[in-house]
Amino acid sequence: MLLMPLGERHQDERGVIQDLLTEGLDSATLIGTKKGAVRGNHYHRHTTQWVYVVIGALRVLTRDPASRRVRETIVGDGKLMMNPPLEEHAWQALEETVVLVLTRGPRSGPDYESDTYRLEVPLTKEWRDEQLAKEYVRDPDAFNDPAGSLRPPRR
Repeated sequence: MLLMPLGERHQDERGVIQDLLTEGLDSATLIGTKKGAVRGNHYHRHTTQWVYVVIGALRVLTRDPASRRVRETIVGDGKLMMNPPLEEHAWQALEETVVLVLTRGPRSGPDYESDTYRLEVPLTKEWRDEQLAKEYVRDPDAFNDPAGSLRPPRR
């Protein structure tokens, strides 16, 4: 997983326009995940996936296909991460979370599962500290929010 810099940002008295990606894509999918729910525990052979956290926070685990190194991180509002082909990935929502998943490759529309390979041993078995998810409290200063006013208001 790579945290990606966002594209150009345009701001005036009307508000903000924030480019996320300028690359060619095959699909855009909006996913809502309830607090505590886990998604992923799979990889894609031919699909590159970018995940933009619209609102919320994810505890993310990835495993590099070459080194087999596992990385654990928290990704919050306004962050864009990229999962290249073959990278194993899983996430847990630390609060109600909405993400925009942008893909290039066969994983879209009716072929949604055609490039999804489930892990025999869930990557989430690698989580180091289960208390992290149980005790997570949003620190409003913890996330660098480049999306600024694009973020929907919290209810």
